[in-house]
Amino acid sequence: MLPRPGRGRPAQGVLRAMGCLVLAALASQAVAESDSEQITAVAHQYEATMAKAYGAVQGPLSDWEADQRRQALANLTNLMQSNSGEARLFVAFHILVIDPANADARAAFADAKVDPPLDETGKPTGVFTLSAAVDTALAAKVSVLSYPSLQVVAQAVDIHSPLVASYWETQRQAIQELRSSLLAFQDPDDQTLIFSLLAYYYPQAREVGHWFHDRGLPVPTQRWWVDQVDQFLIDHELVTMDILTSKAKYGSSCHKLGATSWTVPMSTWVFPTVRSCRVEGVVTLPSKALPAVVLSDERGAGVELVAKGTQAFSLLLLPSHKLLVSGTTPSDLGTGATMELELRDRHVQVALGGLPLLSADLPTAFALHRLAVAGAGPTITASSLRIRFISSQGPRAVIAVATWPEERRQELDKTLTLSLSETPVDEAIAVISRLSGVTISLDESGLLLKDTPISLEARDMRLESVLQRQMAERNSQFLTVNMQS
Repeated sequence: MLPRPGRGRPAQGVLRAMGCLVLAALASQAVAESDSEQITAVAHQYEATMAKAYGAVQGPLSDWEADQRRQALANLTNLMQSNSGEARLFVAFHILVIDPANADARAAFADAKVDPPLDETGKPTGVFTLSAAVDTALAAKVSVLSYPSLQVVAQAVDIHSPLVASYWETQRQAIQELRSSLLAFQDPDDQTLIFSLLAYYYPQAREVGHWFHDRGLPVPTQRWWVDQVDQFLIDHELVTMDILTSKAKYGSSCHKLGATSWTVPMSTWVFPTVRSCRVEGVVTLPSKALPAVVLSDERGAGVELVAKGTQAFSLLLLPSHKLLVSGTTPSDLGTGATMELELRDRHVQVALGGLPLLSADLPTAFALHRLAVAGAGPTITASSLRIRFISSQGPRAVIAVATWPEERRQELDKTLTLSLSETPVDEAIAVISRLSGVTISLDESGLLLKDTPISLEARDMRLESVLQRQMAERNSQFLTVNMQS
């Protein structure tokens, strides 16, 4: 998870990226069903308390975001009006990205007798092209003006901010109540479920660290509950991780050359496991090297953007290195230009010089966890380089189970007795399906979880309790249960 400047609350979190509650349920070892239901009720009460607290701050937070958006549009409109020709259209394009129905930006395209690349709902209508490279300074300025700074966002959601202070105070109290309630369960058979849930909501808890350490296990950090304020920031693309000042996991960290320039070595940075993110930067590529930017999961599956010179690029699918698409850009990254590599669910897009260049649909989504700069030869230099966390299209909730037809109720009443140890989740689901006679499958997005190892020991436990015990709110599609015998 990502720490936030000035945020001293106990339960940090940035993305609800995976179905943690179902994994916590399946990871329970011989939990009595009555205790399981009580433990589940404690977790649901915490989420209900926080949902109510968010209702009190949602309006002011939305008003603040709307003000930031209006300010960004005003600044970009002024910039658009101070430019002419294709530079004017370049700024107008980025205004439409924020506000597709913006009258000033659409008028700029009409005056130039060019069709806008987005309709008024934001749907792409064509490819926006320029005849010459965009001035690097202009592209960088557009990038800066499009979003409030990290410092502005941090102040807005600080624990002392009048916008959300009441929410953080409620969370401070509620998380302690959650911890006390969960730790009050004394049955040894409950402990795996209890500490899995506590790690999901409060991974910094002292007891969580001790429990996992005593068993020679790391505290799970790839899946955790996302509070509503963090989800709001993600939905509006306001959460970033600065690569230039972050420590590399493998290799060397970036080195500052001067007031505005850094060297970016061939290294790897890790971040919370997410489904969608965008790498953004103002970079200068070496002319005698083939550098690459990689977004991948822990096993190296993902996408790779390879530079062939400073204006020719290829997008590859990993780990097969299959070519997805290639192209050239009018922006010469040998002299410095903006670069964006966005992976949103199953769609990948590359923008260079502020303009979309390459895009492709992928065969599957990835549990993104790593950013790597690869290649050989001279290093890349950058004046900015960050990861922006963005929301995936479609539902982002934790888990949902299909609505059970009444005639299938007797199948859900079947009891299961089984024992699994460190079994991949897709194999565990196959075992449960075989023993119960009910077809159970992960949907496409749930395949992100298929290799996650789980342990399960169930004693005469009802199928419905195994599947539905930890079901959370909203319409998640991470686990689909098909009721077909």
